[in-house]
Amino acid sequence: MKKTAKILALENRLGESLEDFLRREYLVNRRSALQISSDLSVGDPTVRNWLRKYGIPVRGISEAMLPEGVTKPTKEQLERMYVYEFKTTTQIAQELDLSNTVISIWLKEYDIPIRGRSAARLAPKRLTKPTKEQLEQWYVDEKIIPSQIAKKVGVNTSTIKDWLREYHIQIRNPSEAQLLRVGITKPTKEELEKWYVHEEKNAAQIGENVGVPNGTVLNWLKEYDIPIRSVSETMLLRKRLTKPTKEQLEQWYVSERKSFAQIARDTGLGQTTIRRYLERYGVPLRTSVISPQQFLNLLQKDKTARNLAAASLFLNDESYDIEQVIIGLYDGHFKDQEQLHKLLKQSEKEIYRIIEQGITNLGFYIGRFSIGDRSIVPVLLGEALLNIPGNKVSQSLEEKMVRILRLTYSPKFNQDPDGTMEDIRERMDSSKGRVKGLYRKLYQHYREVKKLEAELSCLN
Repeated sequence: MKKTAKILALENRLGESLEDFLRREYLVNRRSALQISSDLSVGDPTVRNWLRKYGIPVRGISEAMLPEGVTKPTKEQLERMYVYEFKTTTQIAQELDLSNTVISIWLKEYDIPIRGRSAARLAPKRLTKPTKEQLEQWYVDEKIIPSQIAKKVGVNTSTIKDWLREYHIQIRNPSEAQLLRVGITKPTKEELEKWYVHEEKNAAQIGENVGVPNGTVLNWLKEYDIPIRSVSETMLLRKRLTKPTKEQLEQWYVSERKSFAQIARDTGLGQTTIRRYLERYGVPLRTSVISPQQFLNLLQKDKTARNLAAASLFLNDESYDIEQVIIGLYDGHFKDQEQLHKLLKQSEKEIYRIIEQGITNLGFYIGRFSIGDRSIVPVLLGEALLNIPGNKVSQSLEEKMVRILRLTYSPKFNQDPDGTMEDIRERMDSSKGRVKGLYRKLYQHYREVKKLEAELSCLN
């Protein structure tokens, strides 16, 4: 991780590297990010950001608040106690010397279905071991994964795997199992031969259709002993491919904003060939941002980019997530995140000037905030989100937006939890659509934090 002036100053004060300090205090001494942030005079989101950048696993909220000497059970352990042994959350909590609220939170985190009140009162049913034929039907024919069979039978996943071995039913390898988890089934040898040999599709095209990388397709071809085409054979095949029309390229490149690589993968042509066709058809190519002036031109024309860039500067050293959002939304505009970060720093004064001039259409809000006051970040994010096309708003982008809002609100929440939650509630009530959804997630996050704090304070 590149060391900023703030980090270098901290290391000078600590007399050791920041990474060594964090590993000792967080991993060995098991201090919380909040406690460490107090020592370093920074916000606890900053500490968690440093932990992630140094590759130090960050503890979840429930795990971070556990009393000293108590370890969070694994999913298998909790599943065994709750599902197989049919213990209640209260019984498990008593065994672990915790509250049943914490146990319920862990069940949700592990995606273990919680029993209703009526089911909880019933005695556990007598379990019947399925026959080999039943297991083969579920696992082989219907391709149900072990964890789902376990829920159906009422045992844990390990028991299902033991029965499969006992019945000599071949267990799927990790790659096949992973495909099934995301709803993808490995094609048969006959299907691959049809696509690759008879229809002359390439690995990238097959992978796109199935939903896997082309490397996975090549591995399947090797497993099935299907001869892979040589480079010369591939080149000869490409010469026979149909040239896309201008309308097709405009649809893919302009309307759907696909990259050269994506279009090349879809058509089986090379990226250079795609670029040449676009130029011949007179389709304007998207230009990469390579200078501060080009960057400022983009911000002048694009309100969403402008608001996100401004929010990034207000967050200073905690702008990693928002830079990731910009890179994702403006694919192809920047070489990488490092280049974007440099452009933001180089253009800092100009971006502030744009904000002060009210080009962001936030004149009313700008009057309430001073440059450097991160309280304006939620306003900028809300404006940006309203103008992002629906097909660009993924779950990953929303999660990043929520993390950015937490960076903004956490210092205030640590000082005044009730006031902060009231502020978030007001914003949630006055917002609409996707913005309202973000504030709802943020509000639920802090409500769970308060609930956990109340429960765990009873243990001390």
